[in-house]
Amino acid sequence: PAKEEIEALFDLTGKGDATDALHAFCARLRDRVTLDDAAEENLIAIITDVRATAAHADAFSLVFDPTLVRGMGYYTGTIFEVSAAGYEGSIGGGGRYDRMIGKFTGQDVPACGFSLGFERLMMLIMEREEKLPHEEIRTAYLIERGMDMERVTAIMKDIDRAAEGDVLVTYMNKNKKHQKEQLRVLGYTEFREFFLDR
Repeated sequence: PAKEEIEALFDLTGKGDATDALHAFCARLRDRVTLDDAAEENLIAIITDVRATAAHADAFSLVFDPTLVRGMGYYTGTIFEVSAAGYEGSIGGGGRYDRMIGKFTGQDVPACGFSLGFERLMMLIMEREEKLPHEEIRTAYLIERGMDMERVTAIMKDIDRAAEGDVLVTYMNKNKKHQKEQLRVLGYTEFREFFLDR
């Protein structure tokens, strides 16, 4: 009956620490179906590798969720999503898509990729007013386009003498507000602007 099958599915699923939840899920699943041991071993290998290579392993947790589904049909294996505390949706995600490259090249190539929601990341950082871990003083100098090179050179010399911390010198975009928002995400907290003489 459908009701019993649904209840059985919910009984199988359970989020938690990735390793513990995976072992528990596989143990329950083996009571119902024949499960290839390699499937569990491969997932454990992924979890182990991610933890071993993470730059800040203590700053995140891995959760195994067998109910996770991503809406793209090209995935061929493990999928994942990235979430942040205090934000309901995901801020990124991806997975294996081994046959995608082969569709264009004629040769299947193992592949894994992901995307991040830049706007979501920017919103979270700005809402929390958090500083990046490596941030000290980061100043962005914005120069209006069309300025003659002699004045640009003079500005660069002044910056070289007076600047402290990390410095970025770049031309000013038409949408200066958006440009500054993007730079804030990268850790720039101070801005100086240089305009054409009107």
